[in-house]
Amino acid sequence: MINQLCSLIDTWNIFIFFLHKLTCLLGVDV
Repeated sequence: MINQLCSLIDTWNIFIFFLHKLTCLLGVDV
């Protein structure tokens, strides 16, 4: 259960990272 949660958080962090990169590329300041 704990490992599943950790991997879920890692996936979410990667998603946030790419989302942030995308917004930076678009010139949107978040």
